[in-house]
Amino acid sequence: MATARKMLHFIWHMLMRGEPYRYAAPIATHEKTRKLEILAGDKRRKGGVPKGVNPQKLTQSKRRMRQHEHDRAKIAQAQYEELVRLRTGTGVN
Repeated sequence: MATARKMLHFIWHMLMRGEPYRYAAPIATHEKTRKLEILAGDKRRKGGVPKGVNPQKLTQSKRRMRQHEHDRAKIAQAQYEELVRLRTGTGVN
């Protein structure tokens, strides 16, 4: 129950202040939002790999971006755990 109350508290503050979720992964969020837009009836965008660009490089670039997001999330988690440890005077296991 306490966890649900805390989550509700965070959500309420985000909604009241109009803030996005701080630790959301931008690429994954964009992909999920786009899939929902298409399901809701939005037109698919024409695209693909531009002429003269190696599709393998685009895939590698996307992997690097996701890895960067993953690394940032790990750092954010470590910072949060340190904040909790400092506030409570105990360690987070």
